[in-house]
Amino acid sequence: MKQVSYAIQTETDIASCMEKARKEQDAMPRCSSVLVQVFVRDDAAGLLDALRCAVRASFPQARFVGAYVAIGIADADVPLVAKQVPNREGAAKILAAFQFFETSHVTLYCGEDSDIVPQRIGEGFIEAIRKEKNVRAAQILLTDFELDFLRFSEVVSKAAPDLVIFGGWTGCTDPRMYFGGGRLIAEDEEIERGGVAILYSGEELAVTAEHSFGWRPLGHTVTITKIDGPCCVVEIDAKPAVQFFMRYLGVDAGWNDLMDILSFPLCVERSGATLARFIRGMRPDGAVLLGGDIHVGDAVRLSYGDPHAIVRDAMEAHVKIHAFQPEAVQVVSCLGRQSYLQEGMLQELALLKQIAPSNGFYSYSEILYLEGDLMTTNMTLVTVGMREGAPKEPLCPLPPVQQPVFHNQTSVIAHLVHFIGTITEEWEEAHTSLLHFAERDDLTGLMNRRMAERELVRVLPEAIQAGRPLTLLMLDLDNFKHINDTYGHAMGDRALKGLAEVLKRCTRTATDMPSRWGGDEFIVILGGADEGRALSIADRIRAEVKALDILPDSSHFTASCGIATACDSDTSETLFRRVDQALYKAKRIKGKGSVASA
Repeated sequence: MKQVSYAIQTETDIASCMEKARKEQDAMPRCSSVLVQVFVRDDAAGLLDALRCAVRASFPQARFVGAYVAIGIADADVPLVAKQVPNREGAAKILAAFQFFETSHVTLYCGEDSDIVPQRIGEGFIEAIRKEKNVRAAQILLTDFELDFLRFSEVVSKAAPDLVIFGGWTGCTDPRMYFGGGRLIAEDEEIERGGVAILYSGEELAVTAEHSFGWRPLGHTVTITKIDGPCCVVEIDAKPAVQFFMRYLGVDAGWNDLMDILSFPLCVERSGATLARFIRGMRPDGAVLLGGDIHVGDAVRLSYGDPHAIVRDAMEAHVKIHAFQPEAVQVVSCLGRQSYLQEGMLQELALLKQIAPSNGFYSYSEILYLEGDLMTTNMTLVTVGMREGAPKEPLCPLPPVQQPVFHNQTSVIAHLVHFIGTITEEWEEAHTSLLHFAERDDLTGLMNRRMAERELVRVLPEAIQAGRPLTLLMLDLDNFKHINDTYGHAMGDRALKGLAEVLKRCTRTATDMPSRWGGDEFIVILGGADEGRALSIADRIRAEVKALDILPDSSHFTASCGIATACDSDTSETLFRRVDQALYKAKRIKGKGSVASA
């Protein structure tokens, strides 16, 4: 495999490009397939036609595919930028990346649909994969956010769990303006709505993918409570979404300069990874459009970019790619990432020059395949390494990774985000401590009464609806007043802590929740436990309490226990009432140290 990239400004550059590319192919022992990826400025349609004709003449078997983009990447440099971007004199209008395969081959799938039906596009994509042998990877290019990617990904994730899938949304507008419609190039056609997939196949083809992020959480967690489509959030914490951004980012209700808030995406956890959702627009009704899917119930936080962490994470990903020993590297990075890093964007790509020839583009949203789930994210750098066969040479060491150096505005931001990060960590520590005191009994470390009541209100309806058993235990120490009066309150505290430790040992599953109800009374919520299991646990608790060696005169104390198993008509109040009656029955009727059921 060999990959070479050419920056094209004029038709003269095309002739030179073809001559160099033919020499590269002639130097290979064999060539099974040729892929020409083009990333094009929106003012280069005529030049693109000339390039397409030249490729057809010189490489008739080549697949010709690409997109109109704002920024293109080649060999860790940025040779192509939108014509609107200042200070880019002499930038190329087309970036053409030639990829020559020795044993592998590429095919194209075009999902053009006027209605953008995700299942139809996804099923067509899977059918295209099934027609090929040994498909190792798929690169997906999409035009806009009208495709319900979540529904598309559900189809693809189930049918192709072992593929390396990557790509992103394309577009050629000024990255400072954001989200104009993209256009894709597939052979002689241009696609305005839909997607194109490049399928990489071959027995000897090996592909790996890495991604890096670098944004850190900011502020407290909030919940998505209402959406209108997969990428539109209507309410956050039951309030209009726009109010959240007005409060915490200081924007007004009619803001239209997305650059003001682009660097503060919402973050959500998916498949063990943190994914970003930046703000791409606002509707007149106050709903906010995001750069990826969001679900009702998602716990999200604002985040901010740490320039040092961004570059450092990218370097770590590149080191992993280097260990794979690729012959070619594909790059997809976020335009929001570039806009934030500015002059620092080349620093996170610099190490790629030492690894393998690279090409790619800056996208509006990136595609990742994580833990069998196909998903989108923002503010992410995706790098994909490819090679044919086993590594051909011993792994050469990379130069030491240098601490990134920023200047001007980015340097100021780096210091500011370090300050914010430190303050956020201190706030989180304080919040965690306060939450512990609000939810936990100070003496025993168990849940307190308020927390136990809240948990029962949460789990009881779920258990009843699912038809799962749930049982309450209520315990107290017999003759606890006598212990305090005879041995002192310190010894009474030791007895309470001893009982708490017994409860912890006897209730080890995730659904068993012991708590201190008050005084010497304790409540245990036994999720998934019927009366029989509850009786067994109660007997074990009473036996271990009786065996405690705490009192100074070697005497022992006992505990009484009431049991109440939930029925369909129970509420938390009625269940608490019944277990209290059961405890009364155990102590007053059956005798201290006994257990009784309601």
